[in-house]
Amino acid sequence: MTKELKKAFSHYTDIVALRLSKSRGESRVNRPLKLVRNAVWLLDETERLEDESEFRHLVGETYSAFLPQDRKDTKGFDTKNLWRNAIRNFFRRSCYYIDVFEGKTPDLDTIFNVYNQAFKKRETRIRYLAPMELVYFAQKFMDFETFQIRKFTSDELEDIFSNRVNQVFYPHASALLRCRCIDFEIPE
Repeated sequence: MTKELKKAFSHYTDIVALRLSKSRGESRVNRPLKLVRNAVWLLDETERLEDESEFRHLVGETYSAFLPQDRKDTKGFDTKNLWRNAIRNFFRRSCYYIDVFEGKTPDLDTIFNVYNQAFKKRETRIRYLAPMELVYFAQKFMDFETFQIRKFTSDELEDIFSNRVNQVFYPHASALLRCRCIDFEIPE
């Protein structure tokens, strides 16, 4: 990690906080994000922020900090675009944009540490959910060692499917199942 990366990260998050909090009185009149108009505005504003020089600078610093020197020669393949998408998805999936838009003050040191870890991570958690409808069991949770059958609450499904984020940034992926699922989770 370099000082330049921390500086670029801080500068970008400052710009985001300024722009999204400034809009508080203009666009959303302190209404919750669930209103479609607010979600559309946030997506548009986020895309504008991600097209600006501060974001491009953060992409460049992240690319320099995390891509090994021996892999920077990509023979004409534009890997910076991949990094741009990864960084864009980090800010969207971490709820940073939504939290700032809703007037919350995220802890930037914590977010920067998570950001750092996200690009160092080499293993990921894999989870498969298979919905089951019209099947009833005596228990809400059954553990079969290699998989589980359980009924999730609406809040658990909201969290698993990231519906709060999906409603704004990935509307095609919004889903909320209200059924039992076979839960196959592969440990990291």
